[in-house]
Amino acid sequence: MHRLYANRMAVLDGLDMSYTVGSCAVCGFYYADQLPDSTVYERYYRAASKYDLGVAVSGVDQERFRAAVEICEAQFAKDSLIVDIGCGYGAFLNVLSEAGWSRLAGVDPAPQAPIRALELFGLDSVQCATMARAHLSAPLADAEVVSVMAVLEHLPQLRQNMADLLVKLRPGCKLLVEVPAVEWFASDRSEPFGEFSLEHIQFFTARSLCNFFEQLGARTMHVSTVELPAIHCGTLFGVFEWSGHLQPLHEVVPDTGHMLETYVRDAHSTMQRALSRVPPSPLVVYGAGSHTARLLPQLGNTSACEVLAVVDKNPNLVGKTLGQWVIQEPATLQGYPEVPVVISSYRAQAEISRQLSAQWDNPLILLYEKPE
Repeated sequence: MHRLYANRMAVLDGLDMSYTVGSCAVCGFYYADQLPDSTVYERYYRAASKYDLGVAVSGVDQERFRAAVEICEAQFAKDSLIVDIGCGYGAFLNVLSEAGWSRLAGVDPAPQAPIRALELFGLDSVQCATMARAHLSAPLADAEVVSVMAVLEHLPQLRQNMADLLVKLRPGCKLLVEVPAVEWFASDRSEPFGEFSLEHIQFFTARSLCNFFEQLGARTMHVSTVELPAIHCGTLFGVFEWSGHLQPLHEVVPDTGHMLETYVRDAHSTMQRALSRVPPSPLVVYGAGSHTARLLPQLGNTSACEVLAVVDKNPNLVGKTLGQWVIQEPATLQGYPEVPVVISSYRAQAEISRQLSAQWDNPLILLYEKPE
């Protein structure tokens, strides 16, 4: 393994999800090493998930789903039985339904996913289950298409997890796969180390995605990258046909683009500029996600500031700990008048700034010159 970056994260509610990012010396595949046990990830998704909180489908997800539907219309018949693994609150299933597919089912480990899917979209075919137990809750054996969108990058035991899923499918079943596209990581408007989140632990280029599935015994039918202008990055889609046998179909073609190395170098420079904006004084940090989990250790290393509190509006996080701090709800800011608030977000800092300015008089610290 060629090591690229040590992703040190503050401990979330007793879960240390730090890891090292590296690449395979033989094929060039990018992945996370020195991971916590898979049970840590199961506990995280049960306790701190944001995937069952949907109220409206974001603009970014609408872009993703439009691209996915175009691929589906080109590849799959409208009477296909589609099972969506990791379906969240059912937003993509709803888009498929509106586009004319009616035989739909989904599973997600988030406890409230079935309830939210029913409330928001009237979907009664979403069940709460992990990937390993999806076959007990969804008709995987009969599925003609299995969607695994925004899933593979989360899997701690990627090859074993996917092999276990594939053997439950019938030969000829198609897989619709979507992952973040490494090809788009190194943008001049990328969040520094944002692709190395608490949850994202596998990193794919188009070449490595095809290598991965072909080495499991699935034939590549389609692969494409799609730009997501709203967040200045891109997503990678693939369609693969399962052969029915866990054996390589092709020899691996090494991925030699070195794209993640460029991303790490640029992200380090951007993070140093962001840290230089933090005042050496008492402050409150707004946000308790991956950005803050990475920021807090950096503040401890490089700044004379004192973090008085960490606040977040996600009810699944409030009351849990991040590092030495108990995550508090935004109303806590009334107890810290005139204390600077560091907005710990890259993509949402402008919107968070507007919301906080409308309610509180605290000075706001924006870490990035390009918030949108």
